[in-house]
Amino acid sequence: MFPVFTDPRQCILSYVLEGDCAKIIGGVEVVPHSGPIGERQRTKTVNLGVHLVNETGKAYRQVRDVEEHVPYPYYNAADHRHDIMLLHTAASFWTSTMILLYLHSGDCAEIIGGKEVKPHSLPYMALLEDNKGNKMCGGILIHQQWVLTAAHCTDINRVFLGVHSIKQEEKETRQVCKVKGRVPHPCYDPEFKVNDIMLLKLDKKVKPTKAVRPLALPVPVPDVQAGTPCSVSGWGATENKAKTMSDVLKSTNVTVIDRRKCNSADYYNMTPIITYSMLCAGSVDKTRVDSCQGDSGGPLVCGGELRGVVSFGTKCGIKTKPGVYTLISKMYLDWINKTMRKSLID
Repeated sequence: MFPVFTDPRQCILSYVLEGDCAKIIGGVEVVPHSGPIGERQRTKTVNLGVHLVNETGKAYRQVRDVEEHVPYPYYNAADHRHDIMLLHTAASFWTSTMILLYLHSGDCAEIIGGKEVKPHSLPYMALLEDNKGNKMCGGILIHQQWVLTAAHCTDINRVFLGVHSIKQEEKETRQVCKVKGRVPHPCYDPEFKVNDIMLLKLDKKVKPTKAVRPLALPVPVPDVQAGTPCSVSGWGATENKAKTMSDVLKSTNVTVIDRRKCNSADYYNMTPIITYSMLCAGSVDKTRVDSCQGDSGGPLVCGGELRGVVSFGTKCGIKTKPGVYTLISKMYLDWINKTMRKSLID
């Protein structure tokens, strides 16, 4: 299965190939060296600083031998899907046959290194239960009748709101709703972990109280910068190999990590690729903080705004395997609002 992209802006390609099919038709000459992307000569060498192909010996041109070819693991030669490759050169920089300028797109979800929050201080938090009665994911109340969560949280049947302790009855604060409809993102792909976001429509509107209140959708931003402090909350387990969830709602502080670092060999090694529709966030010092099993679908809040939904990770609390979150981008906000409006019309 391959990801489906419905918006052509999601894959903008800039490339120069010699031979196969790659000439610029109807173009104009650029200002020399105004687009320092590079030239691929069959993948034996990489030439940078090129304006005239036949011009040699200039001080601005750099030629590097290719030491390693890394084609995308799901490249399909028959229909040319995922036609992208990285070239590792002797000079330790990377270039590719196609440059992805814009690409929109769990295994682990618990609170590691967190603290119990003040009861009902996060009134938008939702606890999700599957059709077997298992409490399995978190969610975010974003409307009186809608909860936002992760698409990999399947078979959700009931939503609990106004919860602090799972074991306590909490009759005065708790509201329980059945799920009327599940709307995973149409381009969700569990293999590539892209578009891991879903809306749940409740069977009735919740009653706003001090313990139950929607979290406003954020004003969209292009990205959340590396180094930004955020918080993640949930009822997930508090130890890496724990088999049970936390009884009480907990929260911890995490820091957004640069995608290049997150995709590097020391971190996720591009398995899967952390796209521009995802955020990495975790520990940046010796403190062990993370999200993991049971927190999937919960909120990543940065500067008081909802910026992400807990998606996946590898084990929990490992510095080089930070939690990965679906970034609440304009694309997703448009989908969320369109889905809710359409439901009201229907």
